[in-house]
Amino acid sequence: MNNIFDNKINVIDITGKHLHPSYTHRAKGLVKNGRAEWVDEKTIRLVGDTFHEYLTKNGAKPAYIEKNISLENALQAADSIADFLSGIWHGGLKGDGKGAGLGAEQDAYRFLDEYASYCGDSSEFADAYSRHINDVFEQPAKKAVAAYKRAIRIIPDDVVIDPYYLHGLSNNEYVTAFRALQELIHDKLYKLENNIKTR
Repeated sequence: MNNIFDNKINVIDITGKHLHPSYTHRAKGLVKNGRAEWVDEKTIRLVGDTFHEYLTKNGAKPAYIEKNISLENALQAADSIADFLSGIWHGGLKGDGKGAGLGAEQDAYRFLDEYASYCGDSSEFADAYSRHINDVFEQPAKKAVAAYKRAIRIIPDDVVIDPYYLHGLSNNEYVTAFRALQELIHDKLYKLENNIKTR
């Protein structure tokens, strides 16, 4: 029976302390981004500031550091960054939906933001975090916009408006103005849905 760490790389810190093993592709990413160096073919050593040192230098309080180090340990133990991200943060409330779990969500967001900054823009974690944000927020928002756009039914030419709502306009003037408004809204929604800049 294979050991679960057979396909992983050993990780040690600058002092030689053994940390949780990392998958090979993640270990290579740390080396590529200057966060680690190879000791041998199965071991990397982290270089530079540890996450703990990074937080300390930025003036974080001990309780905050402790929480974040716990989450970093959970990240190192996860099967993948994507699994870790979806497991700790969903961009919304948990529990009963009336605020339960909000503190945990905020803690998770602060950790993710802090850790992405620590890793740098080119890191595997930062890239995965960006994709997760896109999945959590952007895609559902685009679906909602598309639904609003589909719900618009352009007013027909032959519709007859109740005179009470015309306010001095002719029926044709009212229909023309209303259709122009609908087309403007439709155009704005189309641009939002397709990432086209709007003014």
